[in-house]
Order: sequence, then structure tokens, then C-alpha cells
Amino acid sequence: MATTNRARLRWIAPAAALALALGAPAALTAVANADPALPEKTAEELLQDIAAAEPVPLSGTVVQQVDLGLPDLSALDVVGPGRHGHGAGPFDPMTLASGTNTWRVWTDGEEAGKLALVVDGGEYSVTYNGTDAWFWDSAAGEATHVTVPGHDATGRPGPHADHPPVSPAEFAREVLEHIEPATEVTTSGTRMVAGRAAYELLLTPQDAATKIGQVRLAVDSETSLPLWFEVTSTGGTTAVDVAFTSISFDAPDAATFTFTPPAAATVTEVPAPSAEEIEAMKDGHAGAGHPNAGHANAGHPNASHPNAGTEPTWVGEGWSTVLVLHAPDTDPAPAADEGSDSLELDFGPEGPTSGLGAVIAQLPAVSGEWGSGKLFEGTVFSALMADDGRLAIGAVGPDTLYAALTAATSAVQ
Repeated sequence: MATTNRARLRWIAPAAALALALGAPAALTAVANADPALPEKTAEELLQDIAAAEPVPLSGTVVQQVDLGLPDLSALDVVGPGRHGHGAGPFDPMTLASGTNTWRVWTDGEEAGKLALVVDGGEYSVTYNGTDAWFWDSAAGEATHVTVPGHDATGRPGPHADHPPVSPAEFAREVLEHIEPATEVTTSGTRMVAGRAAYELLLTPQDAATKIGQVRLAVDSETSLPLWFEVTSTGGTTAVDVAFTSISFDAPDAATFTFTPPAAATVTEVPAPSAEEIEAMKDGHAGAGHPNAGHANAGHPNASHPNAGTEPTWVGEGWSTVLVLHAPDTDPAPAADEGSDSLELDFGPEGPTSGLGAVIAQLPAVSGEWGSGKLFEGTVFSALMADDGRLAIGAVGPDTLYAALTAATSAVQ
């Protein structure tokens, strides 16, 4: 069994447009219409049930449909472990940001779980059990073994046990943990999901500036587990639809959470991060010794910008909050055994031909009091990459981004 060593797996953070702008406890409204088959519950009771629900063993199939209105991302050449060396492959949020994906999921209700992406001709899976995580690409015959660091003060597994949100419950958690006052929360009856009776919960932003129209959940009537999660835009487009199509609450066999690579597999070993790196990742930025530390180099055009390397700035509040930060430089050229960075910029005679630069080049040019740059406007969020290296992103339209960049500039002058 061939074994290679890499520096670190680097997860690109899941697209956070739905959680960018959310704040404190919500104003709640009860709606009295409930299916007679289930006891009537208010929106507040359902939220309390979700918050109090204990994790349960389960297995099932989840279908995930995403339409964020993204441009062509093929130039990013996002690759998985063993394919040029690093990345999250099919589990990379950039891979999951559009189209339809079908997953098989298993969990013991505690710290062990398995995700398998259903594809033709192979299996992409991640298996984790609290001490080890295995990423497996059967088509390439390549496995990546991550030593999972110990649990942190919250009792949750360390960073390398995490994965992009896949199930309705994971998507729901991103939103429900940050519900803010400008949200009407109601019930909207009941429905059947994967053969289970469920309550519907409806979150409607009371914010004219946001592009998010509604967030809908179906909550299992017995376990309070979200079985369905949907986000629609203010224009009525379904941007995210994630639902169990089948589910069982019988405990999976313990062997499900153990992975042994085939003898012919190539295995990449990824050591556990240091305590310092774990703390840096919790804080949302790289610290000394982290692979991304010192990310901006002296030759990068943003290195001399007065805000380069500073903390992100939040402008506005609620659903229309905008995050303003400085886009990171791409990594210096990797060592020969580390493969290429998925965001490297390759330039041809007429500009970038691959990497992030090629994606940005597709976008329309815009300018204003804030400066000039490239604009992306999707179904439920927009992003603006200014020519001076600033990046503004939020679940809002372009005008709100322009105002946020202007405000952020004024704040540091």
C-alpha cells in the first residue's frame, strides 16, 4: 500500500451566504393551522424542540439541489486528495455549489459518521469515528487519512472531523443558530418527508435589502430532526433544496464507521494540526505555523494596501449584513510533491486562463464612488471583487455591496 505525506488538507469554507447576515433571537408568530394527524405546535415550540433535540443514530439518503446562479467554475480545477495533491474533491463546497447531488448518510448519533456521494462508476466517501477520518476516491484508488485532533472545549470534534453541510439538519443549523429580530417565524402546516410526518417551519426575512425570500424547514414530529430545508430568493427561485428521500433511525452497524483502504490504494497521511493551529482555525484565521499564515506575499498587488491582512469588516445588520475583507493571495508555488493550488492564476496573452482569475474575468465590470471591480449577482447573494483587492459579499443586491464598500473605506480613513 503506497503512502505519501502532505502538509495539510485545506477545506475551503462552505458558502456562507445564508449565514452571513444573521444575528440574535427572533420575533415569533404562531399560526394555528396544523394537520389533525399531529398535535398543534407554535413556531416557538418548534424552535425549542429543534434546539433541545438530542442527536440520534440514523441512516438515509439525501438529495441536494443547489442553484446559486454561479458563473462557470470549471477554471478553478478543484481537485481532491490524490488529484494533484490536496483539496476536498467532491466534498469541496465549490464542487457542491451547483446542480444535484445524492448522498448516503450514516451516524451513530455521537461522533462517528459516514457520507458517501452517489456517482456513476465509483464512490467518494468520508468516514470518521472521533479519532480518524478517511476520504476515499474509488475511481482513482486514492485515500486520505486524517488524524482527528481531540475534542475542544465545546465537546465537538476538532476541525478535521468537519465537512461541508450535507443534510437538512446541517443546513438548518447554519440558519437557526443565527436567527435575528427582522425575521417572521411561523408554522405552515405539516407534510410527509421520507415517509415521516413533519411540521413545517417558515422563516421570512423582514428586510427589503436581502435577496433571500424565505427559508422553509420540515421538522420530524418525533425526533425534531430537520428532514427538509429549502431557501428561495425574493424572485421565487429555489436556491437550495435539501431533503431526505429515505431515512431509518435504527443504529447503523459499528463497522460502518471503520475504513480499511484496499491493498493497492495510494494513501495520503495528514497529521493532526497543532494546538496553535486549532485555536487559529477556531478564530477564523490562520496563525503562525498554519499553512495559510503569511498568505499575502510582498509581490502581491494588495500587499501594500493599508488594510491588507486586517480583520474582516461587517457592515449593516441582519439579513442584509455585508462582509468586507481583503481577498487572500494565492499560495506561493507548491513543492513538487504537494500538487497545484486550486486557486492558482495561470495567465495567457489575454489574461488569466485558469484559477480564480479566470472566473473573475467572466464577471461584468462595475465602478462607482467605492472604486472599480467585478460583480457577481446570484440568486440569493452577491459578491464584488474590487480592483484594489477588497471583497464584499452578502445576501443582498449590488447597491448594498457598493454602499458597504464605501462605508468600510470611510471607517478606516
